[in-house]
Amino acid sequence: MNTDAVSILLVDDEPKNLLALSAVLDGPDRRLVSAPSGEEALRHLLHEDFAVILLDVHMPGIDGFDTAELIRGREKTKDTPIIFLTAEIRGQGFVSRGYSLGAVDYIVKPFDPEALRAKVGVFVDLFRKTGEVKRQAAELSDMTTFLNGVLESATEYAITALDPEGRFLTWNEGARRIYGYSAEEMVGRRDLAALHPGNGETAKKVGELLRTAARQGKAEGVMEHVRKGGRRLPVSATISRREDADGLSIGFVMVARDITAQQRAQAQRLQLIEEQAARSEAEAARDRLQQVIDVLPEGIILVDAHGQVFLSNAAADEIAGRDLAAPSDVLFGDFGLLHLDETPYQPSELPLARIVQQGEVVRGEQLLLPNATTGLPVPVLVNGAPLRDQHGGLHGGVAVFQDISPIKELERQKDAFLAAASHDLKNPLTAIKARAQILQRQALRMKGAEGRRVADGLRAIDQTATRLTAMINELLDVARLQMGRPLLLDRQPTDLAEISRQVIAELQPSTDRHDIEIKAPTERILGLWDRARLERVVSNLVSNAIKFSPEGGRITLIVRGDDHAGEPWVSLEVHDEGVGIPAEDVPRIFERFYRGSNVAGAIEGTGLGLTGSRHIVEQHGGQLLVESQQGQGSVFTVLLPSRAPLVAEQDAPRDGQVVAAGAS
Repeated sequence: MNTDAVSILLVDDEPKNLLALSAVLDGPDRRLVSAPSGEEALRHLLHEDFAVILLDVHMPGIDGFDTAELIRGREKTKDTPIIFLTAEIRGQGFVSRGYSLGAVDYIVKPFDPEALRAKVGVFVDLFRKTGEVKRQAAELSDMTTFLNGVLESATEYAITALDPEGRFLTWNEGARRIYGYSAEEMVGRRDLAALHPGNGETAKKVGELLRTAARQGKAEGVMEHVRKGGRRLPVSATISRREDADGLSIGFVMVARDITAQQRAQAQRLQLIEEQAARSEAEAARDRLQQVIDVLPEGIILVDAHGQVFLSNAAADEIAGRDLAAPSDVLFGDFGLLHLDETPYQPSELPLARIVQQGEVVRGEQLLLPNATTGLPVPVLVNGAPLRDQHGGLHGGVAVFQDISPIKELERQKDAFLAAASHDLKNPLTAIKARAQILQRQALRMKGAEGRRVADGLRAIDQTATRLTAMINELLDVARLQMGRPLLLDRQPTDLAEISRQVIAELQPSTDRHDIEIKAPTERILGLWDRARLERVVSNLVSNAIKFSPEGGRITLIVRGDDHAGEPWVSLEVHDEGVGIPAEDVPRIFERFYRGSNVAGAIEGTGLGLTGSRHIVEQHGGQLLVESQQGQGSVFTVLLPSRAPLVAEQDAPRDGQVVAAGAS
């Protein structure tokens, strides 16, 4: 048995399907585990880790979706990739449910063997590489702890780091034992002069030592130091210059030993041997570490507690197009990092800043890293964790990232296809709508009940075509923005209060369980906006309020003008008393195709309305915000810069005046 083989779990109630999968995926570096049911698959997962799970959707007993939900519910298996196998895909809800349970792909039977082998191969390689990275990270952590332990256990030596002016930066246990001062008393508070006899020559002597070390690289000898309390002692001390990668001095290291009870010559020899051994071991350890991480395909960078990058591997430098560990003023790996929407990261948002300063573990964060050679931003997937000393204190961080440009290109192609398909659907819908309207007018000229029934049916067809056209327009807008192209807004003076009243008038007849009310000044609330798209935003928000308030209740729209930072803004609030949004779903509610966990599969929806509405509002320079509490309802707020007087000058507002519309 190959102990290095990667395990793959195949779950299907049909033996012939398991046999076919095994024939396609078998290989010397793989261990294929078959399970004829969801229950058997779960038992295998209790005892073994798998690179990927191929899971049949339709099975007796626990079906594929239920099995996936149980897998995601266990901490050990929640991140295991799942590829669903199905003979047919039954609508958008079927797909949405699978992706909501963590599916990475759907494969429809009969499958393409080459495509299946390629997809599974990706996860096998990822599983193997992830395991290697974890092993190397563990070795790095062990080495760091070991070196810190060596430093602290060297109690015979006072080992301290100093800045260029001679102030203490570190103070080990040996220094405390020899001089009697704690690290808290010395680090950042006192300089080298504190260890020399207090006379007029102290400052001069200390200055000469530091200048000699800076000029020659080292200053050493036997000298008289002072313990806490005033007792003098002879020490053998060496002050060495610390240099950066360019050979520039960044401070000093002092190694001192109390030689009171020993011969001076013998103590000096031992000091030299210990110093050379420690320096050689540290340099060798760093060389070994550099050689190890340079062979890894993922980019790796390490920063210290101050945010400076002190180590990077070849893959990281290649992705960034520069030597990331070269001395610079860049902190926490901020080499012009951008969000996926190409907005710059704020200093507190930087992944390594959160890791080092807050101890946060970063998993699966996507961002853009500009390549200094090409000038182009490279999409990368970042994972990272803090580095801690043996006492649990933060002293740096590590980030592992990989180039996901091929994945992003596939997403772009998918969005382009979606936009093209949506665009092609509009032509037949336009024809259906036009023909329905013509036939409706003809039916209205017919006499009797039959003509009215035909006209009503044609009106329903017309309304359905209108809704489909709106959905396609929404899909086109979302796809356009996903491909990085802004919306072409038809800005014209538009009254937000009028739009809101119009939407209420259109939607109120569709429900007899909801009271829809608008509160707004009688005066016009004007701005330079795209009227058709704002109508879609308001219609989406009110339709959602109706849809997600199945027990009825009051829906209230509040339109008002306001000033923000000296600029005229307007706001629209849509209040409902519906099912609300679970707290854990609120941060994702505006994502494309995402639906709340309390309504997915229970209430119809595409998961595009809020995404499109947010994009439209943001393209106008505004914001779409949400506040919600599960079981008590939601408040969606549209904030828009008006770029025109908030209220028409000819109509002076009267404070407190409210106009209500809809059922009461």
